[in-house]
Amino acid sequence: ATCDGVMGGMLGYANNEIYEFRIDGREKGTWFDLVLSGQRPSWRWGAAMATANSGKVLIHGGWDGMHDLRDAVIIDLNQKAWIPIEFTPSLSLRNGHSMFPLVKTGPAG
Repeated sequence: ATCDGVMGGMLGYANNEIYEFRIDGREKGTWFDLVLSGQRPSWRWGAAMATANSGKVLIHGGWDGMHDLRDAVIIDLNQKAWIPIEFTPSLSLRNGHSMFPLVKTGPAG
């Protein structure tokens, strides 16, 4: 079965959980604990998340309770792994923002 989506978040200060879900097309879905290899980023809220490429999700920024964050990480759903990513120039501090994928519909111009 393939992953239809990802949901993350916090339950108090102790948990930094992430789940994948699958929808079977009959108005029923199933949540699965998403177990990923690699270095998990620090807990946060107010981060933005968007699909990056096939099977990849980009997460940026957020708030750790004391500071805005600027780091970015990719969840590779095919490899079931956290992959840190660095941008040049570095990303700005940000929380409570949003991201969305840009979908190409024609030739690059």
